[in-house]
Amino acid sequence: MPLFEARPSKIVTVPALAAVILGGDLSTPIFVRNLEVLTEATGGPAQLRRLVLEFAVRGALVPQQAPDGDGSSAIRQAKEHEAELVSGGQLRRRAPHTAVGADDQPFSVPPSWAWARFGELGDWGAGATPSRGNASYYGGTMPWFKSGELNDGYVHDAEEHVTELALRECSLRVNQPGDVLIAMYGATIGKVALARSICTTNQAVCACTCFNGVDNEFLLRVLKAFKHRFVEQGAGGAQPNISRVKIVETPCPVPPLAEQKRIVARVDQLMALIDDLEAKQTKKRDLSTRFTKASLEALTTADSPEDFDTAWHRVVENFSTVIDASATVDELRQSILALAVRGRLADQDPRNPNAQALLAQCPSRQNEAQAQGRFKAVERLPPPRDDEYGELPCGWACERLGNLCRFIDYRGKTPTKLPSGTRLITAKNVRMGFVNLEPQELIAAGDYSGWMTRGIPTNGDLLFTTEAPLGNVALFDFSEPVALAQRIIGLHPYCDLDSRFLMFVLMSPWFQTLLTDKATGMTATGIKASKLKELVVPIAPLAEQKRIVARVEHLMKLCDELEAKLRRAEDRASKLVEAVVKEIVA
Repeated sequence: MPLFEARPSKIVTVPALAAVILGGDLSTPIFVRNLEVLTEATGGPAQLRRLVLEFAVRGALVPQQAPDGDGSSAIRQAKEHEAELVSGGQLRRRAPHTAVGADDQPFSVPPSWAWARFGELGDWGAGATPSRGNASYYGGTMPWFKSGELNDGYVHDAEEHVTELALRECSLRVNQPGDVLIAMYGATIGKVALARSICTTNQAVCACTCFNGVDNEFLLRVLKAFKHRFVEQGAGGAQPNISRVKIVETPCPVPPLAEQKRIVARVDQLMALIDDLEAKQTKKRDLSTRFTKASLEALTTADSPEDFDTAWHRVVENFSTVIDASATVDELRQSILALAVRGRLADQDPRNPNAQALLAQCPSRQNEAQAQGRFKAVERLPPPRDDEYGELPCGWACERLGNLCRFIDYRGKTPTKLPSGTRLITAKNVRMGFVNLEPQELIAAGDYSGWMTRGIPTNGDLLFTTEAPLGNVALFDFSEPVALAQRIIGLHPYCDLDSRFLMFVLMSPWFQTLLTDKATGMTATGIKASKLKELVVPIAPLAEQKRIVARVEHLMKLCDELEAKLRRAEDRASKLVEAVVKEIVA
């Protein structure tokens, strides 16, 4: 029976739901029923929220009702309110806005709706930053909001407060409870909030006090829906910015006031439903993750053949649940390595020579190499104690890494980097299981003489990183001359060992945990060569090593294929959701 079958888990598709959405009918039960489908896609909840807002400003969330009147009446009421404020001296007279023509309208709206500029719906004004050099401007009681504090919801109190003196001398706009705030600069562009208290803002925030006929909660949601449009307007500079002028000149769809309030209620209802579904999906993923971890852990820690068989059948029977997403494939890879170092991937053959006979080669070969002057004499470490590894599979043995391999490392001054010369392999190049030649660094071969006295790695040796990152291991396999940087140790086995088997042992969760326990350092966790040499590793008979290596490589290839299939399926689901939204908002 194979360890696992390379097949993708169930991935949701949404063609039927796409048809419903593209038809513009968000009020039907089928949309609500299928919200759960969309929340499973990567980025689905965020796209759903954007979609709900987009339909809100297009009049597709709630039905139009004749008694409500039309949007023109709401705009007329706003203009009358503005005129009253001007005549009462509460507002300065402004030049009239240009009417919104058909070419200015970015999308269609119901016949009962109308179009106006944002500037016609309220009084807009930005804030300011009092001089930081004047301490008397800060530490007062008036909340002073910066753009980073806008949370797309409601704000009550700010991180900083300004004084009455700052309000009198620094041209700060005093915003009232219910005013709508929008960020105009940088990474926060388009973020909004509704003020719950009297407050002021810095110059990166523009505020609007709505006129009669305009519901401030509705305006808040319209601005949320228009965020991507404001971001596009602000693009092009070193820092994306919009201005008050751009905001007030932007066309805005206006339904009757009563419909505005129904839209707000419907948006909030759907957003709460999306939040609830997202929370359920998160909980479901967490449960799935825990199930995956428990299933694979039971498989790799089984103490008896019976326990292993039970755990094995549990994984096989629930494979599509255990491995249900591309992120969980790495858990499977770790389990394969854990099984490998416990002798679970290949049968033990009592006819094979015991691994102890293999390890017996190490002392004589070490002495031979030292006698030939290839490197300085190194004392052998005491043999492993019985309690340092635990129960070994039949025919296996264990040895300290320093007795098993010659350590080849460079301890001199870091060589000067040059535009040409010998390739320098650094810790950044050594990944788990392979060497990535980018980034490329070159040095002069003559600058590396101090390292040459310790020997040069040969193809088939291992490279091991001792810091930043710790514990990455890969095969040394180069046709060109290369040099090793600091924080990399070359491991040259003394005996007839399959280096790939040793690589899988060092990559295994068991050894990586052991390594972490022995590591030291605060800012950069690492391990000294002397400590690394003391660590104990299990060794199988050579014939079994080769069977394990073949099995691991086969299974890792299947893992790669499985992960690719899952990623493609997840990507398709995510892109379908994104395409639906883009088609709507185009």
